[in-house]
Amino acid sequence: MTRITRRRVAWLAIGVLLLAAGVYVVRVASILAAYKAKMLCSEVLLAHRDPRAVLAELEVDDLAALRYISASVDPSAHTAMASLAGLVRHEAVYRDRRGCFLLFA
Repeated sequence: MTRITRRRVAWLAIGVLLLAAGVYVVRVASILAAYKAKMLCSEVLLAHRDPRAVLAELEVDDLAALRYISASVDPSAHTAMASLAGLVRHEAVYRDRRGCFLLFA
């Protein structure tokens, strides 16, 4: 194998690894945003808890990654939304007698 071919194979392998890492990060961010939206909806709209207290509890110790997910609650629309820098976004909706559920577009 020539020197140029080895370099090309090495660069190709690095590119594939970076692409796989990017896909993994986006999937994890999506799961975190969905979790935060659903928990915020359930705790605030269903259990009638203070949103600040819920957010503080969600962002402790083993859930520290949730600190990077921004979230908001709209009590009048019965929705909670969480997103990571606007790239990954999930919304949870509260319905009477059905509870909270995630909306998928």
